Amino acid sequence: MKASSIRLLCVFLLSASFFAACKTYDSDENLVRQTPEKNQNAMIENIGENQSPAKDDPEELQKYIKIPFETEEALWKIEPVVKNQTDDRTAPGPTDTKLIAVLKFKSADAQKIVEQAEKYKPATETSMNVESWFPPELVAKSQESADETIKGSVYSPQDFVQAPYLNGSLTRIAGTDYFVLELFTM
Repeated sequence: MKASSIRLLCVFLLSASFFAACKTYDSDENLVRQTPEKNQNAMIENIGENQSPAKDDPEELQKYIKIPFETEEALWKIEPVVKNQTDDRTAPGPTDTKLIAVLKFKSADAQKIVEQAEKYKPATETSMNVESWFPPELVAKSQESADETIKGSVYSPQDFVQAPYLNGSLTRIAGTDYFVLELFTM
């Protein structure tokens, strides 16, 4: 075999191994082989709210957080942290994630959660944006306000935290038994 043929074979084998190594997984965690350009475009398109669908399995959620009472409704998702989701004192690392859960409890249990959370820190008033995957009741409530936000009271999430999700907030939505829990790994 000539030297030029050997070089050509080596180039071909290196190219083939390079393209074989370019793997990504789709939203259902199925292996998808793509070229580097397609891989980069897919990553850009997946950034944002629609990156993954919300889950509604409270048992799976309990792998990540503590839930002090039985929920009537639980929608949640885990997504990468982006810089504007945190304060200026902390910068997210490449593996930091945010868990956001919308939890509905029985009225009596919701009141117990509030009473316990106030022992850690007094509540503060807030308003928050509603994401499209939130329960329809909260989406409708946000559309009633001029700025399309919902009002609530922020509490300590202490009774919900579990490693690695140790920092964040618990917001009870005004006039409801819904809570929005936001926890971060950082």
